[in-house]
Amino acid sequence: MKNLSIILACLLVAMVSCTKSKEVHPEIGDGNDEIVTVGMKDVHMEYTRTDHAELSSVVFHYCPADANGNAQQFDAAEMTKKETFFDLVLDDLICDTLYWYYYELFPNSGNAFTTAQKTFHTQIIEQPGPPTPPVAELPTIVTIEISEITSNSAQCGGDVVNDGGEEVTERGICWGTNENPNLNDNHIAAGMGTGPFTAIMNGLEANTTYHVRAYATNEAGTAYGLDMKFTTLSNGGSDVPEGAINGLFTINENGDQVYFSQGNLQYQASTNTWRFAENQWDYVGTQIPEYGEPGGTVPGSDNANISQVYDGWIDLFGWGTSGYHDSSDPYNVNYQPWSTLWSIVNENYNYYGYGPSTNMSSPNLTGSSANYDWGIYNPISNGGNQTNQWRTLTHEEWEFVINSRPGIRYAKATVNNVKGVILLPDDWSSGTYSLSNTNSNDASFDNNTLTVSQWSTLEQHGAIFLPAAGDRVGTSVSFLWGGRGSYWSASYGDDDDYGTVYSYGVLFYETSFAANYWGRRDNGHSVRLVQDAR
Repeated sequence: MKNLSIILACLLVAMVSCTKSKEVHPEIGDGNDEIVTVGMKDVHMEYTRTDHAELSSVVFHYCPADANGNAQQFDAAEMTKKETFFDLVLDDLICDTLYWYYYELFPNSGNAFTTAQKTFHTQIIEQPGPPTPPVAELPTIVTIEISEITSNSAQCGGDVVNDGGEEVTERGICWGTNENPNLNDNHIAAGMGTGPFTAIMNGLEANTTYHVRAYATNEAGTAYGLDMKFTTLSNGGSDVPEGAINGLFTINENGDQVYFSQGNLQYQASTNTWRFAENQWDYVGTQIPEYGEPGGTVPGSDNANISQVYDGWIDLFGWGTSGYHDSSDPYNVNYQPWSTLWSIVNENYNYYGYGPSTNMSSPNLTGSSANYDWGIYNPISNGGNQTNQWRTLTHEEWEFVINSRPGIRYAKATVNNVKGVILLPDDWSSGTYSLSNTNSNDASFDNNTLTVSQWSTLEQHGAIFLPAAGDRVGTSVSFLWGGRGSYWSASYGDDDDYGTVYSYGVLFYETSFAANYWGRRDNGHSVRLVQDAR
């Protein structure tokens, strides 16, 4: 029994000795259970047990290495217990120094143990050097739109919006027949510094496509704007009428061609002045609230104010309202550009009181009745300012332009936020600008949405835009924002009930485009004149 007591005592001593000993587990702290963030004089340690053991505390042991890289005497710091990990920040370390460290772990039950020893190295303190001088950058230059195009010259320019930190010592334009010309090509200087500028390109070849870019030079080098393309006029530009767009359109099987005017026809009653709109997308519009806001470029003017003394501009006319009057025709009573009436003859509405009537030998706006055509009877102030220069296309000519010419003829589009139809000249190339849903009469206006800059490229190559300027009935204008456009032809149309009530025209809206529209003569429609090519 005494021997048994001695044996039990020895076992108890051994058990107590085991609970105080610390086992080394090299596999603990292999990088999967710690996050070490080292600074110049600090370190942030986050330690997590990966085997889900419950720890009551963790002590972090660390020391700087000696000259041979070996561990010296370790210091200890207890880590703070967070929800899922233990955390410690030491901020009194030595910069650019190798440190040894390990963790001492105290479970809720069982023996304490330590991890394998590892190292980290604090960062080096960077010594501030002399300030780096600013480095010059290339200027920022924008190429502006091309204008004043003739057969041998054109105007272009640019805008230096940023000098890059150094003075712009030269700016100008460079051009050639290949894309992206540079200073090795033709170029001309136009001053120094920032801001907009223009320059003239002379000595160009007629009927030739050129590319042009603006440039700006500073200490860092030469920067270029975007490449822009244009085509010079043919034959010295003498064949292109004043007020016309430089594009030819075949109008019949004989191959006859016309130029279109630069914009829709407009009239000011108070001064008896006719003009073409400045831009092809311009239209006067209306101020009647239920029909939307006015369009065009003339503030405060609209077709709803049409009258003999109105000092604004109108652009929706009854058929044949050129101002010409044939006193021998008793039915020709509504001939003035401001006419809005439904005349009554013999108790019947005289819709054909507009333009030549049925008792005339020529009921169209042609031949002996040509003076009823706006462009023949009137001088156009910005279109040569002489009579007999312009005219209106006939129904057959409109139809040929729209439906019978070969190639790409038209595309519905929105230009500068205005809905309408683009007519493309005979020599149009799809490489000039890619249009969608061409020659499709039921396409949407949204298939092609062009900015002013994009439209400029098309216009320079002869494209025509017919804006959806709406219709006028009396002094009410409608269909502006529905995208409806209607244009007169010089041809009349018959109606069994009323005689010559209708006249042919061009009509388009969101789901249609046709050259066989019959419009009532007293209604107001747009007029786009042409001039025969010679």
